[in-house]
Amino acid sequence: MILIVEGANRTGKSTMIGMLQKLAENSGVEFELYNSRINNNEHVGITPEGMYAYAKSVISDLLKEDTNENLIVFDRFHISELVYGEAFRGYTNEHMLKVDGFLDLMDAKILYMKSNFEHLTDRHKALEYEALQNRFNEAFAKHFMCENVKIVSFDGKEEHERAELAKEVFEWALS
Repeated sequence: MILIVEGANRTGKSTMIGMLQKLAENSGVEFELYNSRINNNEHVGITPEGMYAYAKSVISDLLKEDTNENLIVFDRFHISELVYGEAFRGYTNEHMLKVDGFLDLMDAKILYMKSNFEHLTDRHKALEYEALQNRFNEAFAKHFMCENVKIVSFDGKEEHERAELAKEVFEWALS
């Protein structure tokens, strides 16, 4: 199964991914963090075309594998490229909209992490992350029609509640 974890900075994506990895290991499910942030890949030119070419090559590789027996998790992918391209690199990468269709055909699932950012003491950073989250909200509403989307938040949750939420996400990702 393919799971793409999306969301603004500081929403708990890395924490969730770590929890999912432990659940996979404890359940005997092979876990693979297939891509660690597409925009940090040094082999790709940070251009709309380069990013799209990289995304297509990743999808092509996945199409050659049987992804039903393991959990392949992306720490951000095509939606982040669209949002961060617009926010920080000065371009709109409309090519990434095609990626959503490919992933939908592969029954990929998208986990969208949100936050109210009250856990941050630096209010300037909290406002910056909230603005990014608003861009993600707009991107989802405007462009992405994938049916397999789950929206979650760690806000206000104790450690055991986070563990329960991760378990729920894990079971959903494998279903």
